[in-house]
Amino acid sequence: MFLNDAQLGELLIPIAPWYGGSVGSPYLARDIVIRTWLELNNIREFVILDDKAEYFPGYPDAWPTLILCDAERGISDERVQQQLRSWLESADI
Repeated sequence: MFLNDAQLGELLIPIAPWYGGSVGSPYLARDIVIRTWLELNNIREFVILDDKAEYFPGYPDAWPTLILCDAERGISDERVQQQLRSWLESADI
């Protein structure tokens, strides 16, 4: 929401040089970029907020900590806030 596609690409290119360029849509491999970043940074506990389930193949089984939210309301949505609270209470962080 705070970054446009070019800015997001600049952040992700070091771990996924093909992001935003040769793939076509910068979102086609969002799941791969996120998994790569999590692995490179040894992140085991995480939650993802996104408005597009189709960018996460295998959802919900493959992405149990993906919280789908409305693109306009985002984290201001009470349902999303409750899901975040629940995750925080159960996370081992």
